[in-house]
Amino acid sequence: MITNNDNSEMKKVGIPEYKNRAVKLWNSLQSDGVDLAVVNAGPNFQYLAGYSFQSMERLAVLIVQDGEITALVPGLMEDQVRENTWIRNIISWKDTENPYDKFREIVDIKGKKKIGLDGNISYSHYSRMFHQGENADLTMINSHISKLREVKSERENHLIGQAIKLSEKALAETLNEIKAGVKEKEIARKLEWNFIEEGLSGPAFSSIVAFGENCAKPHHEPGERKLKQGDSIIIDFGGTFGGYSSDTTRTFAYGEPGEEFRKAYESVKEAQFLAMESVSPGSKYNDLDMSARKFLRDMGYGDMEIRLGHGLGIEVHEPPFLTIDNSEQIRDGTVFTVEPGIYRYGRYGIRIEDTTYVKNFKCVPFNSLGKDFSLQKL
Repeated sequence: MITNNDNSEMKKVGIPEYKNRAVKLWNSLQSDGVDLAVVNAGPNFQYLAGYSFQSMERLAVLIVQDGEITALVPGLMEDQVRENTWIRNIISWKDTENPYDKFREIVDIKGKKKIGLDGNISYSHYSRMFHQGENADLTMINSHISKLREVKSERENHLIGQAIKLSEKALAETLNEIKAGVKEKEIARKLEWNFIEEGLSGPAFSSIVAFGENCAKPHHEPGERKLKQGDSIIIDFGGTFGGYSSDTTRTFAYGEPGEEFRKAYESVKEAQFLAMESVSPGSKYNDLDMSARKFLRDMGYGDMEIRLGHGLGIEVHEPPFLTIDNSEQIRDGTVFTVEPGIYRYGRYGIRIEDTTYVKNFKCVPFNSLGKDFSLQKL
């Protein structure tokens, strides 16, 4: 079974932008000596073709050669692909046919010197597309596509901004359901229903709703835990709009928190501010991580247990990653989260996450949602 995640993306981004991406990719591949590239169904396929679907075990690829893109897709998906992508050269195969023979009819592998592969291609497909003993040099091309995807266009920023705006509205509506005795999974279910009600395609990832001691688990799965007085609450949420994702986290207190929580919360909020302020011409991604990490360490909270953030766009997690060892210089136009946290196992956790974009080497949040831990003040 193949399902369409969001068939409105092509119209929202626009055909000229997709064509421009294809040109940029081809120029990048040629500079590396690649004369054929194969892109698997998935996020990179979506980025280039404007259409996202899951091919399951069936072969679905984009073939990039001679500056042109050909889509090889299962026959049962041909109509949807034709309706939802700008690519006109579409070749389909039936379930009664061998798709790898079709692939080799399109591509003269022996005539290629260097073939680029999307790293998401499964070994099952790879082993049947390319036979042992052929002389072509195979190389990964994910870095070529990632570099293009890292810098967002105005249209992409608009879609990410809409995803964030609508998901924040969904959260605000969901917070009305917060009361003693409610279960984590009940709030998560209500939140994701509100995504649809607000006009999002659906959740970009499984929402994290954690109460009390569960807040100390950064990727907690909502369960049967009931809310009680004095609990901290972490809600990590995001939806998709036009094929693009959002990702936001807010931490709340149910009732009056103690002084330890208040101090930790303000420390996390300050660490996030300092990280964003550290963006300037020539700064590196790890400068942000180290800024937040050092501040929290100096405040007596030890080393931050997880990275500061990650890129966001078609995928919720994509390059660039804000890690302590990422010494790449920040590029204008990149989009990433900034999400410092303090986690005290068995007691409480605090995380504040905004999605930001870099404009004129300033870190600008998409989010408008407040950062007060009081549910009543949101």
